[in-house]
Amino acid sequence: MKKQEEHHIAILKEVFFKLIFSYYKNENFAKKLWKEIVENYTSKNRFYHNLDHLFQMYGLFEKHESKIIDKNTVLLSIFYHDFYYFPKKNDNEFQSAEKLKQSFENSSFPKSLIEKSCNYIIATKNHNPSTNNSDKDLLFFLDFDMSILGSPPENYKKYLQKIRQEYSQYSDLEFQKGRVVFVKNTLSNLPIFKTPEIRNDFEKQAIANLKNELILSNLLIL
Repeated sequence: MKKQEEHHIAILKEVFFKLIFSYYKNENFAKKLWKEIVENYTSKNRFYHNLDHLFQMYGLFEKHESKIIDKNTVLLSIFYHDFYYFPKKNDNEFQSAEKLKQSFENSSFPKSLIEKSCNYIIATKNHNPSTNNSDKDLLFFLDFDMSILGSPPENYKKYLQKIRQEYSQYSDLEFQKGRVVFVKNTLSNLPIFKTPEIRNDFEKQAIANLKNELILSNLLIL
């Protein structure tokens, strides 16, 4: 593991433990949950939906923290939103939310916080809340999760390669057809990002990346 990765993981661990201790000062409990998070996000089938993805989301959280009201709900959602990630299953979000609920059921965490965080995680299934949604914290969380779409072209290319690795059990044709559906659906629900702050930083490049991917995918399918 590279030193930079180790540093990122150390930061995530510190943030996670601080979050746990703010409600439940039990070090063994925190260690157990952190171990589960690391094991799942570093499993052999993870190439994009891993701890690096969590760190990128946390970086955006930190940047926009002053605008987030319910910080702990957003943080807890970040840590658990991809706890389960199996490309051939369509209930990953629900199962991840269930894991969160089960993990904290005997703790002193507020039930309202856990329930809210579970709802945030389930919302990542479609990433298309109403633009009039009054819960801006949720919109920030969803935008953080999708921010990779607006990364520079070289980073976007690496993202696609990692997603392809996660979907290695599918043929190239199956994968490209799936990506075309995702790209078209995303481009048909503009703006991609629901908060002005994230939209200003990522929307233009995200649209360009998706349009370029669509052109390439269609060429590969022909």
